[in-house]
Amino acid sequence: MAYILVGILIFVILYFVITFAVESGVYYALIKFDKVRRKDEDIMKNYNDENYFK
Repeated sequence: MAYILVGILIFVILYFVITFAVESGVYYALIKFDKVRRKDEDIMKNYNDENYFK
């Protein structure tokens, strides 16, 4: 009986740890992607502005 309870406890702890790791990883990836996307948009905007007057 004690082994079953310990097993359930370990399973729950692992579940929460894995869920937290995945969510924080996805969140980090989205932030990084958004920064890269904004940088690309700024580069393209500046490029278009420079060529607009030529």
